[in-house]
Amino acid sequence: MYDTNPLPNGQIVHGYPNLKTIKKSITALYQHLSSQDIKKFSHGLAPDVVSIIHNTDLIMAIQRLASAIAQHLKLPGGSILVTFKSNLQSSGRVELSGRDGYFVELHSRYQHDCRDIPAILAHEITHVFLHRAGLGFPDTHDNEILTDTAAVYLGVGWLCLNAYRRNEWYSESTGGRVNVTTQEEQLGYLTPEEFGYVLGKRVLVFNETPDKLLTSVAAHLAYKEGYRKAVLDSHQPPLRDCGLGRRSLYTWRRRYLQSAASNGDLNGQPSQFEHYRFEVTDTMKVIFECPVCCQQLRLPTYRRALRARCSVCTSELSCRT
Repeated sequence: MYDTNPLPNGQIVHGYPNLKTIKKSITALYQHLSSQDIKKFSHGLAPDVVSIIHNTDLIMAIQRLASAIAQHLKLPGGSILVTFKSNLQSSGRVELSGRDGYFVELHSRYQHDCRDIPAILAHEITHVFLHRAGLGFPDTHDNEILTDTAAVYLGVGWLCLNAYRRNEWYSESTGGRVNVTTQEEQLGYLTPEEFGYVLGKRVLVFNETPDKLLTSVAAHLAYKEGYRKAVLDSHQPPLRDCGLGRRSLYTWRRRYLQSAASNGDLNGQPSQFEHYRFEVTDTMKVIFECPVCCQQLRLPTYRRALRARCSVCTSELSCRT
């Protein structure tokens, strides 16, 4: 089921409250589908495919779009039935079954404003994809995070980011003071910045250019914010390309912990940091995330450069541990 992501006062949630689950979702995609299967989605859904939603026959256009999304996700061919329902408790829902057909329900309010229909279809049909692949999380909310993450990472979820819009109105009060009224609209379980983060992770892997995909200024800004955070994942120690400042701090922490271990004074010493942690046993190791699939990697702390290969996504990583 797909719905909005507001705070109790009607505002939109921002930031990265679901980042841990998003990273777990990306890892699960690579573990379940394999790196080779992920590469089959290197080309995202084309914008011109989505334009069919503006045809005069709305139902037929929606069903053709649903078919195009299903085809992109390499789902078995079958009939797709999209209907509108006035008493639906959410924006959309899909019937999950073992049959080749797909039954999608949309709230009837979208008959009069079809801008968000592509986002809803992308989410609901990704539910079908994950169901058929046998991939899911036990917790319902985590499973919805997985669905939004998979939709973006596999090339159809940019439609979900396009559902984020921001409007501002200016009015002048007595005394000449200018008041700004802001209204935001969004669909999904990820925040706008989190949608941008996942899209950024995809862009970095497939060298995709999302400029022509995003239709609103707000979506562009959310993507840029998320992209910056995704880039930072590739510039953290012990990755070799982490920058002098981060490298110096990493080296100081490693040496400090090694010294404390040799003196038998590790009690109370922090070994967990924001992007990595040290495991101090007979041989010291550093544990960090693969910047591609977010899998936890463990390497010995050699004082030299080395190349590591992620066992999940098969990425080659240049490190200095």
